[in-house]
Amino acid sequence: MHLARRLSFFWLVLGSFAVRGTDVACPGPVPPTPPSGVCTVTAGSSALRIQADLLGPNGVIGNGQLIVGSDGLIACVACDCSTHPDYATATRIECPQGVVSPGLIDALNRLAFSQNPPATDSGERYEHRHDWRLGLNMHTPISAPGGASNDQRRWAELRALLAGTTSMNSVGGGVSGMVRNLDLSTDAAALAASQWRTQTFPLGDSSGTELSCANYAYASAQPEIETRVVAEGIAMRANTEWTCMTGQYAGGVDRIEAEPLTGMIGVDAIDVNESRLHGTSFVWTPRYNVRLYGHPGVPGVFRALGVPIALASNWTLTGSMSLQRELACADDLNQDYLAAQFSDRELWEMVTRNPAQIGGFGQAIGTLVPGLRADLAIFNAQARSNYRAVIDAEPADVALVMRAGTALHGDAALMDALGQSSCDSLGVCGTAKKVCVQSEFGVSLSTLTTGNTGNNPLLLCDAPSDEPSCLPARVTMTGGAATYTGQITPSDSDGDGIANDVDNCPTVFNPIRPMDTNAQADVDADGIGDVCDACPLVSGESACFDVFKDGFE
Repeated sequence: MHLARRLSFFWLVLGSFAVRGTDVACPGPVPPTPPSGVCTVTAGSSALRIQADLLGPNGVIGNGQLIVGSDGLIACVACDCSTHPDYATATRIECPQGVVSPGLIDALNRLAFSQNPPATDSGERYEHRHDWRLGLNMHTPISAPGGASNDQRRWAELRALLAGTTSMNSVGGGVSGMVRNLDLSTDAAALAASQWRTQTFPLGDSSGTELSCANYAYASAQPEIETRVVAEGIAMRANTEWTCMTGQYAGGVDRIEAEPLTGMIGVDAIDVNESRLHGTSFVWTPRYNVRLYGHPGVPGVFRALGVPIALASNWTLTGSMSLQRELACADDLNQDYLAAQFSDRELWEMVTRNPAQIGGFGQAIGTLVPGLRADLAIFNAQARSNYRAVIDAEPADVALVMRAGTALHGDAALMDALGQSSCDSLGVCGTAKKVCVQSEFGVSLSTLTTGNTGNNPLLLCDAPSDEPSCLPARVTMTGGAATYTGQITPSDSDGDGIANDVDNCPTVFNPIRPMDTNAQADVDADGIGDVCDACPLVSGESACFDVFKDGFE
């Protein structure tokens, strides 16, 4: 009945992924390797000419050129920008061992809770968000106080900048300066866009009371882009939230808009397709999901059905302390538990192009395209290249961060050469850096540091010992959920507690969730689980293709 009820929404065109572009190796001479650091600077006009490997919208432009005008906009992205009027006189930044990326964009970061350290992990995992929020169903609650001070929020924004982040959806918690707070009207207006809002309880159920669909207080649609949290958990009651919000149950109301959704752990392929039909996108928070539910969610199903995905750190309590650390978690899960379903480029797009488009800012930020703001990050590519230079980066590898062409953070010599010598000195994991705290926040770095004594650390040179787990495991059985260790063994290649010989996705993590009624999800009943099925709604097909597959071309 579950399948038949919702297949009326089904529409797919079969095909394959479109190729957005190919990499280009530019023929021009490569600048000499700097005696130290990643880049060298030759002084010129207020315009900038950057030469490095560029992560462009259609692939990597090796040894490419990028010009930033004095207005802070990208003016040229090509192998050869010599015909541009600013080419000859611009200040030159040459980075033969650097990679230029759009600044990273965190699709959801609850800055109002940024003062909280990671919650103590006893190994307890939950089935629904009200279980950990309120201690329901015999669970231990996790305290999550809000009310971070402005200095604590500044501290969190500074931490984000040091990791190469230039914008975030801070869920009403941002402060003026440093990164763009896409949820604030002022910052959004500067990008000629509407603010990015988040509706944490779209069913009006913050009290934790589980009601029939007819008795929920459904949030009204807003004129701005609004991320909605729904189906957060692995229990049937998490899935019921989704069906109530789609109006499929008696008394339910269709509140699914062509906007982002987050949570979405307790869904199957039919649910994901339905969200696609509404034109939605997905904000993925893998560390948060794993730490609370022992389950990363079903990102491969969203990918197979062509739903755009953005990555988000969520918060320090049970998520990541920076988007850099969240990207590391997503990459680990992808390699070890998802059979590398996502390419390096796709992971990188989750923190650049995709969140910009999902939040309604794609005409201003998120890609290296002429006319967009020069929100850029340059990463050290000495030990790794192209997208891996971003995915594998640690704070010391962030050579330069710019917002609208203004250098805010980077290697000390590079910042000095760009006229930012008065910015605060900062040692980052053995590398001398400078960061412009005073000009952005109106307070010095030392003052901000003093005000955050005892708060979460600013720098993460190594994975912190108390970082929320990215190992998908459930070691105790609660709420009907299966147990598994997340340990990969010869007989269980994906660590989901199901032996390879009876696992319908032996290489992709696919434990039995309570909502799945004691069987691995396989809605088309072809013997291939949803999470590893190239087309999970049509038996026997090698791929699903729809208009969203080509994303935002």
